[in-house]
Amino acid sequence: MTRLYPARDTHIADRRRKVAALRLRGMSYREVAKHLPERIHGFNEIVNPDTNVPYEFKTVQRDVKFLEAEWRKEALATLEDHKAQMIAELDEVKRAAWDDKKYFYVLKALEQKAEVLGLNQLPEINSVTNNNLQINFDIEQVPTDELRRMAQVLDAATNGGAPPAHDPRIIEAG
Repeated sequence: MTRLYPARDTHIADRRRKVAALRLRGMSYREVAKHLPERIHGFNEIVNPDTNVPYEFKTVQRDVKFLEAEWRKEALATLEDHKAQMIAELDEVKRAAWDDKKYFYVLKALEQKAEVLGLNQLPEINSVTNNNLQINFDIEQVPTDELRRMAQVLDAATNGGAPPAHDPRIIEAG
């Protein structure tokens, strides 16, 4: 795709690099705006090319919001790439262990893969007495679809087999 204003895009990218560097050094938005027109930390002076006036606090604030969104996106992508590579490596270890009939290592690879995927964070069952079940778990660690499934199972168990047809507490997984 051809950019209509490549010089402006370059200027914005340079400004955001400097904003990022200053913000990551602990400066407030106002401090960053104050230092943009200065030649510091290996960066040139940055002023608004249209007015030749320093940028305002609001421009810095918008840049920081843009940068934070980019950083989050990069972190998630990096994490997902790392998980994918680990899963592929564990699959290869498992295949080699099967070939060598080293079943202990097959099981270890499966355990580690479950850990990477978050599948081993199941609730701990403490006791079952007289049809009372006590379960301890950190609700924030349980995926939403699993919580929905658990709610449906509990409702079915307490309502004679099936959850009520129009129960607002049950959200259908989409």
